[in-house]
Amino acid sequence: MRGASRHSLLSNLTSLKPIKMDSSEPIEQRESGVSCPSCGSINRKTFAAEVDIHFSGLSNVNKRPAVMHPVLLVCLHCGRTEFVISEEDLDPLRAE
Repeated sequence: MRGASRHSLLSNLTSLKPIKMDSSEPIEQRESGVSCPSCGSINRKTFAAEVDIHFSGLSNVNKRPAVMHPVLLVCLHCGRTEFVISEEDLDPLRAE
């Protein structure tokens, strides 16, 4: 989406429909042959990642972000990315 305006990017995000993911199925299995729910492409690949989740609001401005290391499943056609947060990594988010 090189050159896309901020407005068009936000419009695309708000138009996405949530999908139900079975987190018990390893994300690597979903990579092989399962099409992207947004564009239908089967051109998807997994990547290791580091994600920092920052807590919103002025009261949290000095709070350290929650850091996690999920496996990302990226559609190489449209860019839709999925990941599952582990049970252990959910604890800091639940405490908020």
